[in-house]
Order: sequence, then structure tokens, then C-alpha cells
Amino acid sequence: MGTTRSPATGIGIRHYDPTAAPGGFTEAEMRQVLERACAAVGLDSADAQLLRGHTNAVVLLEAEKVVVKIARKGTAVEEVRRTVEFVRWLMDVGFPTVTLHPAEVVAGGHAAILWTYLPQPDHSIEAAQLAKPLFGLHNLPTPPAPPPGHDNFAAIRRSLQEITCLPSEDLRFLQRHAERLSSDLETVRFALPGGVIQGDPQRRWCSPCG
Repeated sequence: MGTTRSPATGIGIRHYDPTAAPGGFTEAEMRQVLERACAAVGLDSADAQLLRGHTNAVVLLEAEKVVVKIARKGTAVEEVRRTVEFVRWLMDVGFPTVTLHPAEVVAGGHAAILWTYLPQPDHSIEAAQLAKPLFGLHNLPTPPAPPPGHDNFAAIRRSLQEITCLPSEDLRFLQRHAERLSSDLETVRFALPGGVIQGDPQRRWCSPCG
């Protein structure tokens, strides 16, 4: 995976599939949202680099030390604001989360969250290093504005609906299997009470914090 610069937008592209629409936007649309969002808070987007575009468009402004996460096209602004409120609460209770810089911005009806960029380590995070922060997260009290319940299969269903590279027979098999798993999950009785979770804990989302 390398870095190229789109002649149409000037944005450095660093993602796995350069033909994919970042966050559901065309590159020109993403550039317009990015520029408006940055202008609203006085940030320079001239050196923007697309880090990831599978679900949301995640853009690094290296000179500003800011990461702009543009919510996927069509995402409700209120949903993004709930995320911001939750992260503010995490910061208030002292949980080691990336800090907001400064909050959410709405540009042309599309919402973006600005984050403080953390210097990246020269080594990968080990899976075992996720244990302590996840344990801490799972033991936090209920936030004042609890996030919505986690739907284990909503994202799976969306992904299956958007697949175009599989034969229809294979796709139907996956859809039926997902529905069976969803039905089985309804019968599970959890031993622990409900609480805050990280729905997608992966090593690449983490950075050492001392």
C-alpha cells in the first residue's frame, strides 16, 4: 500500500482499493466536504491524505496534526453528534481515548469529527495490549446519554446487500446463514449486565499511551 495523489482533487490517497468511493463519496465530493469542514474551524487541508475510505472517509491533515473523519454519505448528523457526546464523556471520566479537536462539523449537510492526530509507533500493537483498555471500557458506568444498543448483524446485512462480486447462490447462502445466527443470538442469555462495549476492537485502531 503506497501513497498517490489524485490529479482531480489533490488528496493523497492511502487506502487498499484506489477505485472505491471513500465513505460513499466521489473524491470530488469528499474534497468539497473536507474543505468546508476545515474552513469552518480554520484548518488547512492542502496536505490532506486519505487514510481509509471503506466505511467513513478518514483523512489526515499532517501539518495540522488533525484527523478528519467524514461520516459515511447519508449518515444522520444526530448520529455523529451522539458519538461526539459519548467521546466527551469518555474524556471527562478519564478514559484513554483520542481527544476531539474540537468537535463535530457539519458541512453541506454532511458531518465530520475532528480528532487530534497521535504519532504512530514504529511497531504494531499486540492483541494482548487491548485487554486492559477493553476491560476498563467494559467496567465504566452507564453514560448520561447511553449509546444505542449494539446490533450485531446490522452491518453484516448491509455488507451483504452491497456485495456485487459473488455468485447469487453464494450470496443467498451467506444471507440465510446470517439470519440463522441472528435468530440463535436472540436465545442467548448473558451473564453480565448491559454496558459500554467496543463493537469493533482491532489493533490498528489503537496507539500506545504510556
